[in-house]
Amino acid sequence: MTVLKAGYAVIGTCRSSAKGEKWLSKFPEYKDQFKYAVVEDMCVAGAFDEAVKGCDYIIHTASPLTLNPTVYIVTLFC
Repeated sequence: MTVLKAGYAVIGTCRSSAKGEKWLSKFPEYKDQFKYAVVEDMCVAGAFDEAVKGCDYIIHTASPLTLNPTVYIVTLFC
């Protein structure tokens, strides 16, 4: 959240669109800065290739990062 508060545009990865939409619904104030990419299986070679296109920085967090028991954002890209 700190990078969002600082004004960066962020692409988060999650395993389903439902989880990405749930995150957006919890933090609507960041809807213009936050997008998500679905990466169903991060163990597949090249799984993050599309998600990182156009990114200037990558912040990798320990996986999975649990925000609460029902929402998972695995890796954040700025």
